[in-house]
Amino acid sequence: MKKFLTVFLLLLFSVQLFADDDEKLKLAVMEFEDLSGNLPPKMLSVATEQIRGKFVSSNKFIVIAKERQEKAMIKEMKKESYKACNDKSCQIPLGQALSADTILRTTITFFGGAYTITSELIDLAKEATVKGAEATFDGSEKSLKEAINSIVAQIVGIKQQTKSNFQTGRFGEDSGDWEIGGEEETIVKFESNPAGAVVMADGKLLCQSTPCSKMLTKGNHQIEMQKENYVAVSQKQEIKEGKTVKYTLEPDFAWLNVSGNYAVSIRLDGQNIGKIPINEKVINPGNHKIEHTDGCFYNSGEAFTVKRGEKKDIRLDLKHRESAIKVYAQDENGNDIDADVFVDDEKVGRAPGTFKIPLCSKEMRVKKSGYSDYSEKLSLQEKQVKTFQAKIKAVKQARYEKKEPEKKAEPTEEDEFKKELWDAGKRTRIAVATSTLVAGVVVGVLGGVSLYGASKSKKDRDKWGHYYEQSETQEDMDKYSKKISDAHNKINTYNTLGGIGLGLGAALIATGITFYCIEFKGEKEVKTKYNISFGTSLMDGTLQFSLNW
Repeated sequence: MKKFLTVFLLLLFSVQLFADDDEKLKLAVMEFEDLSGNLPPKMLSVATEQIRGKFVSSNKFIVIAKERQEKAMIKEMKKESYKACNDKSCQIPLGQALSADTILRTTITFFGGAYTITSELIDLAKEATVKGAEATFDGSEKSLKEAINSIVAQIVGIKQQTKSNFQTGRFGEDSGDWEIGGEEETIVKFESNPAGAVVMADGKLLCQSTPCSKMLTKGNHQIEMQKENYVAVSQKQEIKEGKTVKYTLEPDFAWLNVSGNYAVSIRLDGQNIGKIPINEKVINPGNHKIEHTDGCFYNSGEAFTVKRGEKKDIRLDLKHRESAIKVYAQDENGNDIDADVFVDDEKVGRAPGTFKIPLCSKEMRVKKSGYSDYSEKLSLQEKQVKTFQAKIKAVKQARYEKKEPEKKAEPTEEDEFKKELWDAGKRTRIAVATSTLVAGVVVGVLGGVSLYGASKSKKDRDKWGHYYEQSETQEDMDKYSKKISDAHNKINTYNTLGGIGLGLGAALIATGITFYCIEFKGEKEVKTKYNISFGTSLMDGTLQFSLNW
């Protein structure tokens, strides 16, 4: 009887257990989608496992194991797709392939200086959200863990357990020493080559563009710098007082140079990038195709592979698509004549004749000396010959006659002799004029020195005259009288020499200027450019002179 009762209770418990399982919904927990782009992939993977474990321990759902999700993904889709299956368009088909009732879709965003984690419980049959939860965190692992606990509590419908703070025993304030505590901070300079990189510390955004300075706690930090088209650099740095962190970012791109024999528009991977030549065009590493878009040339291009940091030089030697023209020339009377044929100002031959020319040629012109030009705009078809009958008219020769300039008479022997005589006279005149001017300046300077001596002697005479008037004996009067007489004689002598020097100097200078101004126009004719007169006079011991120009 006891055995029967035991078996009955076990069967009842099993039935109840399976009944409870049937009531639970099958839940597939999907990988986190980081819309902020700031969190490390490893951190997101650990967070996904954390929230999966929380739902398992809640006993509210039948949570599909991660290994089963991976196997289903490999079976239904490519393995590479599973690695990137973090949006709704991928996760819903994956949940359906797993025969799940619901999926938990979680996204992370960054806005207003804080991260927000949002989870949706999506009913796959209805393809609609039946429950949701939201929490904020600061980007750290500790804060993310707390946010995950809040998300699970909101969806599962249980309160988060908190530890009781109640303790038995005595209590009271401690009178010990007070310590500030906390971590010491310092200002760190961040630089990059090239500048303009985003700086992150321990997964948190610090500044949008280098160079910049930010406050950071001392100690070890994981510093990362990112810039578009460059390889991100992430290194552990020990932050100290006055620390400068500078990274050199490796280019995650290549350069393209395109040259060619014609300036045509070209396309890179289907996108127009301008006309040849293309210099230092920044492109992504990998496989590319370049080609021209001009219908006037035969199709040509090049497929190439370029590595990171490589410079790729490509030359496109284009060939014209061809057409042809047949040209005849006639005068106004219907007579066939030969003439030169030009296409776009380049001579291609003589008419009559047939000429192969580029398809996109614009103008044909027929020219012949003595005739008016014939021109016509071209519109050609590839590899077809178009015929032109050029009618050109003769023009009057008088229109092209040029009046010959009058020839000057050849110089005679007499003219040559006169020229040589004039040149010789000019050289002599210039030499005499220069010498006379120099002599005049020297004599004038000497005359000026003499006048300065006369002025000094005059002062001496006045001094001795003063002493003479103050003399008390006949002997002193005779001595100063003699000195006054000597000074007077010097004054007369210096004034005379000064007057002669200045007068003669002025005369020489005037003579030199006169020689400069004389022109010999023939054998007998003499002409002066200017009228010059001068004069000097000596009155009351003072030299006066004038020069009229």
